[in-house]
Amino acid sequence: MAKLAIFVDGGYLSYLAEHHFRTWVDFGKLSNEVRNTIGGRTEEPLDLLRTYFYDCLPYQSSTPTEDEERRFSSKKRFFYALQRLPRYKVREGRLMHRGIDARDVASAHAALLLDEGARFARYLACAPTPFRREDCLELATHPRSVLARRAPQLLAEFERRGWPLPLSIDRVYDSARLRSELGWQPCFGPDDVLQQYAVGSIEVLPRAQWIKDRVAE
Repeated sequence: MAKLAIFVDGGYLSYLAEHHFRTWVDFGKLSNEVRNTIGGRTEEPLDLLRTYFYDCLPYQSSTPTEDEERRFSSKKRFFYALQRLPRYKVREGRLMHRGIDARDVASAHAALLLDEGARFARYLACAPTPFRREDCLELATHPRSVLARRAPQLLAEFERRGWPLPLSIDRVYDSARLRSELGWQPCFGPDDVLQQYAVGSIEVLPRAQWIKDRVAE
């Protein structure tokens, strides 16, 4: 008997259900429908091994508002209900904000579509980083010192605007493999983000309540 595992991007699916289809999803029924649909195309019986549901709890500030507490507790109850479904496993992640210019995303996808190399490969697309591997520990504990050394102009822009800096930078992304193997080059970095911010682009405007207690004055 063949085995089937289903992997669900819970945040994306829930967003589509709420904002586009305006419906409620019966996740137990959804898994069975997926199994039946795929099983109808296979020659041997298909057994549902497990459904993995990937999502994270919503943001809560250090002093949560009533709305934050309501949304947080509602999502926890939802995860608990999913865990009780047969062969369901909730993989709970952590809410973080990361960004890349949509135009760089598009060009990276185009590079992948034109590539005639291996049928499967994993790449990371991001703007060039000013940081080096040896900066990692100091970025986690004293990011201002590293920014002053590696990106003084960016630090100056933060200080000029009175923006607080992160308490910690816990990871650095590097697109070196994508650039070396596929010849892809990102075109938009921090300077472009600042320019978009200056003109009020919705691509970069943050929601202040998401970052209120994650930064140092």
